[in-house]
Amino acid sequence: MDCQDLRASIVERKIEEPNINVAYPEVVGLLPLNKNVRYRGVPEKINQAIQKLVRQMMLEMGATNPDLAEMEGTYKVTLNQNGVLSIRFENFSFIEMAAHPWTIMRALTFNLKTGNTVDIASLFKVGSGYRLIISNEIKRQIKARDIPLIAEFTRINDDQEYYLTDKALVVFFQRATIAPSVAGILEFPIPYSMLTNVISQEGILALVVWCK
Repeated sequence: MDCQDLRASIVERKIEEPNINVAYPEVVGLLPLNKNVRYRGVPEKINQAIQKLVRQMMLEMGATNPDLAEMEGTYKVTLNQNGVLSIRFENFSFIEMAAHPWTIMRALTFNLKTGNTVDIASLFKVGSGYRLIISNEIKRQIKARDIPLIAEFTRINDDQEYYLTDKALVVFFQRATIAPSVAGILEFPIPYSMLTNVISQEGILALVVWCK
């Protein structure tokens, strides 16, 4: 495990069109600057993935719909350290004549050395049973928070949506997927202390947990 204080330098960009105001981050470089190490093409690769996701979310939420009354896109950089960048995106829209406004959430997590996006499965050892550990904690939180379900929650998938913070892996579910839409987007923080035995030494989560 190669611990480095590698982080992204980020500026905010906006897409402003009639009834649309969407903000998103753009990586303009990597810090600290090191003349001996060049991560050529990494910022561009990350930015392409961000812009693609933002545009996909806009289309999904009705950016081209002539009845669009309002759209707002926001983001939060939830982790930017030790060669790992994790970003949460939200898009709110209201279509005239629709029953109610809607919000979706997406997230991207990047390896800053390569610019590659990282899915949840690659954070953990193969065959480690990480899905069972996370799923059991989600079940516990559902019960503790008295969240009503529209269907029994059993287990997360290997493509489960998530983002990282400095303290936890946060699994989330879109509105009306496991609970009624009134419950909103559901987020479940899984403390890293629960995952230490299943984290892959070759994955980026090891950099977050053990490179301090």
